[in-house]
Amino acid sequence: MSRKRGGVEKQIDFIGQHKIFISYASEDERIAKFIYLSLSSYGLEPWWDKEYLNVGDDWEEKIEKGIGESDFAAIAFSKNLKDKKKVL
Repeated sequence: MSRKRGGVEKQIDFIGQHKIFISYASEDERIAKFIYLSLSSYGLEPWWDKEYLNVGDDWEEKIEKGIGESDFAAIAFSKNLKDKKKVL
C-alpha cells in the first residue's frame, strides 16, 4: 500500500505484520465478514471466529488466545453489541 504525501510516494509496508481481532455481536455477522474481507485484502491477518473456531472447540479459550495473539482489535460497535451481557 502506498500513499502520496507532498508529491512523494511513501511506501507503507505492513503486510503480514499485524494480527487484528474482530469483535462483534452475532447479529452483526455481515459487517464482521466485510471487516474480515477488507483487512485480508490488505494482507493483514484478521482473527474472525468463523475462520478460527470449529465445532467442539473450547470457544472461550480460543477467543481469549486470539485476543492475546492480536496486535489490534477491530470492534463493530453497534446497539447489538452494546446490549450484550458478556463481551469478550
